[in-house]
Amino acid sequence: MSYSEGDLRAFLGNGGARIKSVNETDARECPPVPSASKSARKKPAFNLVGRVQGGKILSIAFTVPLKVVSEANQHEHWTKKHHRNQDQQSTINNYWPLSVSAIPVALPCSIELTRIGIGRMDSDNLAGAFKHVRDAIARLIGVDDGSDLIEWRYAQRASDGYSIEIRISARENYE
Repeated sequence: MSYSEGDLRAFLGNGGARIKSVNETDARECPPVPSASKSARKKPAFNLVGRVQGGKILSIAFTVPLKVVSEANQHEHWTKKHHRNQDQQSTINNYWPLSVSAIPVALPCSIELTRIGIGRMDSDNLAGAFKHVRDAIARLIGVDDGSDLIEWRYAQRASDGYSIEIRISARENYE
């Protein structure tokens, strides 16, 4: 069974997503969402680019208005960290463009998480900042985040506002 662009639109519901194309060979650049405030997260506004073939998602990219911070450098009460964890995971769940079982992600896959924001983090802090986002994505795909079926990559780029970009693409050569 294969899915069309209309099927993909139907799975997105009324969340405010804009599909650029589901037939692109590669996901194109998604512009960052300028705000990461809680009020902005209530109103989904992200760009979605994807490719569906054979009833599976071969590539998908979308931007989520979410600020990730280096957990290693935060010296705060454990409840504040816990609330940030819950907030990040619920934001990913709310912005996930497809229901868990609607169109499965082709495995094995590569997932690139890009931090878009002010300033830069070093590589170990960047990976740590995405810990809760990574957990939520793996849970939505239905695979443990430590599985060899998912290759995690991290990147960052400068912007005036805070957001993250999630790019998922199928890997062809897996052994």
